[in-house]
Amino acid sequence: MEIKVLVCGDTHIPERARRIPDAMARIIDEHRPYDLILFTGDLTCEEMLEWVYRQADEAYVVCGNMDYLPLPEVRKVTLGRLEVILAHGHQVWPRGHRGKLAAYAARLGGHVLVNGHTHDPFVELREHKGRRVLLVNPGSLTGVWSGGGGSLTPSLMVMTVDYYEVFIEHYELKRGAVRRGEYSFSVHDILGSSTP
Repeated sequence: MEIKVLVCGDTHIPERARRIPDAMARIIDEHRPYDLILFTGDLTCEEMLEWVYRQADEAYVVCGNMDYLPLPEVRKVTLGRLEVILAHGHQVWPRGHRGKLAAYAARLGGHVLVNGHTHDPFVELREHKGRRVLLVNPGSLTGVWSGGGGSLTPSLMVMTVDYYEVFIEHYELKRGAVRRGEYSFSVHDILGSSTP
């Protein structure tokens, strides 16, 4: 069974942005329906939280370092054979340190870590003490600045997971044009050779 996930976060509405850029909203609409949404925190307002809950039947949201909403720090979600840890990312220092993010996810039993905080998107398969962890950071949906700078580029990801594969489409809005990239990972490679 295929699971389709909208992955986004770090909107910082209304403090740093007024709204989600139209081009990003269109991408979100074009990929509907989603089985669930993973939102990395720093929404910063109740209206954004309500928007998140409208995007899919299941919505998982975590508290960012700029949120004052009653949200959990960490969520654990099972997608097929993978345990996904959803966290904002402010739990590790220095900000966005990929080795420490992998260690954090491994410590919590995750195969995938979805986090934000840096506003700089990336996807990378890392190893920590013999355990592989797929790191997924969708960047900032509004493209606003972060404490560490960030890409200043609105971005989001659409992740599809089935028994065999994790497929990620990455969308960025640069100079008025939407750019798309993609990543593909074998679930077997993420889980390691000991898993059937």
